Amino acid sequence: MMTESGGGDVPGDIENPPVVQPTDAAGANTSNNNNPNHDPYHRNQTHKKWKVIAISFFLVAVVVIAIALGVTLGNKDNDDNATTSSSQNTVVGGVTATDGSLSNGASNDVTTGSTSDGNTAGDDIEPSNTEGGNEEATDEVTDSGTSIESDGPAVVQEEPSTEFLKPNGPLLSKVRMINPSITNGYPTCSALEEDIRNALKHYANSIISSEMNYDSSWNCGHDHFDPEWGYGYEHLNGTDTPDYEYPEFDYDSEAKVEAAPEATATFDSSVSDGGNLAGARPIEDSYDTNNQVSDVDEADIVKSNGKWVFAGYGDVLFAWNATDGTNGISITKMPYNDTSDENCTSPYYGGPVPEPIAVVVEETTADGNADATDSATSSSSQGDGAAGKKNRHVDKRHLNYKGRNNKNRQTMSIMPPCFDCPMPCYKPPKPRILSLLLEADRLVAIVSEENYQPIPIDGPKSVPPIVSNWQKLVVRVYDIADVPSDGSPLTLLAEKSIKGEFNDARSFDETGILVTTSYLDTWQFATGLYRYNKEYCGLNATEYSKKASELAQNMTDEFATRLFEELELDGDCSNIFQISAMQSGSDEDNTDGNLLSNFVQISRFDMAADYSNQDIPMKRGGAFAPGYIRSIYSSQNSTFTFNSGYSYNPELGQWESSTFILGFDISGDPSPLAIAEIPGEPINQYAADLFDGHLRVATTKWHWWNDVSTTTNRIFVLKVPDETEGSKMNVAGFTKHLGKINESIFAVRYIGDKGYVVTFEQKDPFLVVDLSNYTDPHVVGELEIPGFSSYLHPIEIDGVQLMLGIGQHVNESDPWAGWDGVKISLFDITNSSNPIERTNFIDKNAYSNAQNDFKSFRYLAASQKLILPKSEYNYGAEGNFDGFVVYNITLDSITSSFEIQHASNDEIRFGCWYSAYMPPRSLVFKSKVMTILSHTVKSTDLYDGDEEWKLNLDDALGLNETECQPYFMTGYID
Repeated sequence: MMTESGGGDVPGDIENPPVVQPTDAAGANTSNNNNPNHDPYHRNQTHKKWKVIAISFFLVAVVVIAIALGVTLGNKDNDDNATTSSSQNTVVGGVTATDGSLSNGASNDVTTGSTSDGNTAGDDIEPSNTEGGNEEATDEVTDSGTSIESDGPAVVQEEPSTEFLKPNGPLLSKVRMINPSITNGYPTCSALEEDIRNALKHYANSIISSEMNYDSSWNCGHDHFDPEWGYGYEHLNGTDTPDYEYPEFDYDSEAKVEAAPEATATFDSSVSDGGNLAGARPIEDSYDTNNQVSDVDEADIVKSNGKWVFAGYGDVLFAWNATDGTNGISITKMPYNDTSDENCTSPYYGGPVPEPIAVVVEETTADGNADATDSATSSSSQGDGAAGKKNRHVDKRHLNYKGRNNKNRQTMSIMPPCFDCPMPCYKPPKPRILSLLLEADRLVAIVSEENYQPIPIDGPKSVPPIVSNWQKLVVRVYDIADVPSDGSPLTLLAEKSIKGEFNDARSFDETGILVTTSYLDTWQFATGLYRYNKEYCGLNATEYSKKASELAQNMTDEFATRLFEELELDGDCSNIFQISAMQSGSDEDNTDGNLLSNFVQISRFDMAADYSNQDIPMKRGGAFAPGYIRSIYSSQNSTFTFNSGYSYNPELGQWESSTFILGFDISGDPSPLAIAEIPGEPINQYAADLFDGHLRVATTKWHWWNDVSTTTNRIFVLKVPDETEGSKMNVAGFTKHLGKINESIFAVRYIGDKGYVVTFEQKDPFLVVDLSNYTDPHVVGELEIPGFSSYLHPIEIDGVQLMLGIGQHVNESDPWAGWDGVKISLFDITNSSNPIERTNFIDKNAYSNAQNDFKSFRYLAASQKLILPKSEYNYGAEGNFDGFVVYNITLDSITSSFEIQHASNDEIRFGCWYSAYMPPRSLVFKSKVMTILSHTVKSTDLYDGDEEWKLNLDDALGLNETECQPYFMTGYID
């Protein structure tokens, strides 16, 4: 049988387990000391003696073997050298195959040559210095065809010599590193299943190799899963429990850029604007979503077609008249299975339970005498009555909320957990509308529903799913050609349930694109491999490795089949990225072993279909992603996901954060398009942009060990390949470090062949980057001002190209004061080499949601007005504000026109509200500003600030005092 060099053991050979670290007579691993009473100094001295002896014997053995080998070769007959065996043996998972193929069905050899992109880099890039005279911090670009900078001299990094990770344990696994071939998809679904098996073995190897280094003797004599000893998670080890039943295994068996939302305007010359626009007030409409790409609409919680406004308010889909919200409304509640206590068969087990506290209510009679009563529920306060009647006054020491319609908020406490007490029936939370898409006469609601099945105390056992289904998405398509105005719901045309969590969505030309992530419970596979399990008690490292390897080998096929079936790929796997480790530069594993933690899906569907069977046909592409999605970018033809991962820096000998870009072709059925890897991470979706066949991406890379700078900021320009250029997005060029040392990127915006970047640590460098030469992107202009911008929006006034920046002001005179208010900057970018800040406005102690939620930003080009949400809280009885501000913007000034307040101090502090919350949004219809925030909708005249009408969403639902939550709810997704 073949053996590997240096060990004499076969990967995965259970009969001949691998050589491990020395163990004592009791089987304890002596290479790692886990005994707190052991003297480390004595241990080190003892180890040094044995090391010297061992090395001496090893050197002698090497000399003897070399002499013997030379004699043998010299005496060998020449004819023997000219003949070869007609059959080659291949080691696979502990067995020998004689047909030259892998016994597990894989068609490729374990050892491969270089990747298809093996060319080396071109010109070196010299590091440059900062203004302070310090050498700038630099890093590496792990992409062939491009020179890279490092913290030392410039070097060139080549492609890894193999496209597979080195086997990392006793089981033979074959796992790709990220490379262009992964976009080929799978010719058959059986090939995908085989890759899943390899990934599971790789995961098992990682666990076993790590666990061999730990002494498990501390667990002997204890039941690790006994609630009185450990964690009380018996079901995690496959033992008999009242909840889930895990499969049992036999150990011994064989084994483009948009400047602003579209707006229309006419002018009323009969009304003056106070001189802002030469006496003419434009009658303006602006209600589209603030999109990044002009011809791609982004999903949002509020949508409008100009006639109706649609909003997702918790589990309620509202539609109201755009010009008068009090004149017609439609209410569509998402289906909800509200389990009643009488029909409860699956009570929630062992959790804290809300318990009402009696409210002390003072009741005073007409003669002024008071008596106290207890009430578990609150009641409405009453006005002065006739003589002898009682006035009810709530003691606010016991009741913190006095709210809507004078209703009082019921206070709650939390009981301590009781595992022997009868528990109330588990009631899942209500569904929640996450986002909306609007195309023509169709409205799509993307809804999150909890699918959690309570653990039955008594009842049949079940196997938990691998693909997480505790939460599911439901896509519902509604007909909005005829919206009812009498409070009745919209007409539902079709719906479809999707596994996974919502990342984002886009629409264009009546086509919907949905990006989701499913979390995979690979812990079911891994938990039995850890050495703390009772099965491994008393075993030394070699014995543990053998037993754990057998278990992993036996589990792999069944687990892989279950996982594949739960993905529900409908028999087509050609549109799935091949499984790979999100790393490059070294074949040493740096993935923690688990390559199957997430499954990302891109779903495409026709929003204008007839839906004859009330189902939504979807075409899907996907990829297993061990990292997580930081952001996405989408055009009409392609969608790119930006996934966090790692790459190896050979010069520093360290692993560094990288972004792995997966590109999907969405012009038809979603399918793998291209891949790329760049250092660092993008801050948000605006860090990426597709222009003239090139993807520009700005990233910040953190490296805390660097003595010069902890960050490197760059824009990378990647060529998106066409059909003849393969599938790798090669780096055409990249900038030198952007900004000063230790600064990171806070905002990015691209306009044509220019990029605008804000970096920040203490001051705000506003940088203009020339991207016209893809191979030489470089800074052409710079402006340094206090504070920073976190969102940049291009506008034009009187033919002057400008950039509005929304961010925070920073007090330079008092560094400890930190960020002290909203700052609005107006940058003149007409001269790229000399950008200037024409004017700014600072709102002290305020915060704007538009700094992070860019869909709450709205600029009106015709009237030159800016609408931003504003929040200001002092935690006192006065001075709290939650609403919007309308600003006047000119070339030389930014001034506040008026404020729109959505809630009073008392409503914010003591209000009683529905369990939903609207993020701030603004729309404009016929120069009437509609603002939506928290629980209310208001219409205000754009020019004089007069309120037109107000809609309370809670009142529209006809809520009673049983729905009583604080003003701020954090359950919505930005």
